Amino acid sequence: MKQTETIFERWGAPSLLVAKFVPGFATVAPPLAGAMGVGFLRFMLFSTVGALLWAIVPMAAGMVFSAQVEQALAWVERMGTQGATLVGGIVAVYVGLKLIQRHLLIRPLRSARVAPHELQEMIRAAVPLVVLDARSHTARKLDPRHIPGAIAINLTQAEKALKTGLHDHDIVVYCS
Repeated sequence: MKQTETIFERWGAPSLLVAKFVPGFATVAPPLAGAMGVGFLRFMLFSTVGALLWAIVPMAAGMVFSAQVEQALAWVERMGTQGATLVGGIVAVYVGLKLIQRHLLIRPLRSARVAPHELQEMIRAAVPLVVLDARSHTARKLDPRHIPGAIAINLTQAEKALKTGLHDHDIVVYCS
């Protein structure tokens, strides 16, 4: 989400030209365009041209590389069951790697969460705490509410935002 907002902040409506090529961006870009005030005609123009590119580019690549595609299909056909097994094995390895990556990403995220009521109790108890608002500039602009005392940061510059002498403080980061 943050990467999508950053792309849209930087390029604006023209980023819709490549939105369909970027996983996740195609889903988030239209509502983000509306939230950022992109006009209907401007949105339709860039979105339509982007959809045409998304359809035409693979067809053009297929036309340019048709001989190589034919050779690859003929090779798989000659291999018969072994070819299908090879292709299935490659797909299975890819899916397996993606599942492992997902598991490795989600596991630490589950263990390091602080519920809103827990954060509120920590603030009331005067626990040494630093709260960082890691929402994008766009997200903060669209929803200006924040946790009192939170420091607005850009994640790429998080280390600079933290002052020295806070090593004994818990750090809580929240984002959209």
